[in-house]
Amino acid sequence: MKTALVLQGGGARGIFTSGILDSFLENNISFDCIYAVSAGALNAMNFISKQEGRSRSATSLTFKAKEFKSIKNIIRKHSFVDFNYYFNKLNEILPLDQKTYDNSKTEFVAVATSLLTGKPQYFNKKNYLNFNECIKASSSIPLVSKIVHINSDFYLDGGDSDPLPYKKAFLDGFDKVVIITTRPIDYRKETKQDRFMMRLYRLAYKNYPNYLASLENSRNNYNKEFDELNNYSNSKLFILAPSENIVLKHLENDNEKLNYYFNLGKKIFVDNREKLSEFLR
Repeated sequence: MKTALVLQGGGARGIFTSGILDSFLENNISFDCIYAVSAGALNAMNFISKQEGRSRSATSLTFKAKEFKSIKNIIRKHSFVDFNYYFNKLNEILPLDQKTYDNSKTEFVAVATSLLTGKPQYFNKKNYLNFNECIKASSSIPLVSKIVHINSDFYLDGGDSDPLPYKKAFLDGFDKVVIITTRPIDYRKETKQDRFMMRLYRLAYKNYPNYLASLENSRNNYNKEFDELNNYSNSKLFILAPSENIVLKHLENDNEKLNYYFNLGKKIFVDNREKLSEFLR
């Protein structure tokens, strides 16, 4: 039986995922492959390297760092957010266990959105020497992050095209899929796009019409992916979702708030531990 884990993004809401993943590590729960989007991809790194607590610490350190987010970055680097901090400076302070990460048998797929096609690109770690660029692409928020150039294409946040890539996991032949969402399972987005934001997107990405179309349809796409979860039986799909709406700024650095939702993730795991164990048998 082949199992896959799917991790939704959501910026600071990923702290909920961190709590569950640490609980997985504590209980020796592993998967054959992880499909991860945006903040989920950053969490996946730390889970694969088997470093309990690193995701929680990395969130606080990163979101507080001026090297990561600042007005100066816009002037110096033409981007408010600089993910190079996460892979370089942070790694000096909080080293990733690179050996465990590189030698892991768990496959790792990071999802980003192509600006040329507007469609999701599924980057598999085993196929890329500099896989950090793929994670960076998956995590790069439109407007505040630089476009990431990989091979002959350009990429931004995977959540714009495939926020919950469980269908891809099934297409790839996995028998059972566990999903960790960062929104309550019944949460749906307002389908009407903000006109001001769309104007900004059109100015910034006027040369990428397919990507703009993806952005315009992103809310409907999000709702559809969640609606279609009902098409899968409980024997194929297991969902771990927050029991309440996670109220955090996208780059939240309030430790009290972050700790609350980190512990909520741990609680959700405890509440579902026995059922999850049965599902994975």
